[in-house]
Amino acid sequence: MAGKLDKEGAALDPQSLAGRLAQYVEWMRVHHFSEETLRSRTSQVHQFVAWCEDHALVRPSEVTKPMVE
Repeated sequence: MAGKLDKEGAALDPQSLAGRLAQYVEWMRVHHFSEETLRSRTSQVHQFVAWCEDHALVRPSEVTKPMVE
């Protein structure tokens, strides 16, 4: 599909799901979330990001409610 990023490109794109996860983790660090919370939330969201990547979904705007219900 035109305009889609591969997994490696997605990790470098700050607008990708993987990029947004990295931003979220950094936001939690800045706001002093505990290390256990960081580990737990990162793991949970990473599982969702991996599922999205397996379904060729790279950006948050590509994910729709019917896809995840």
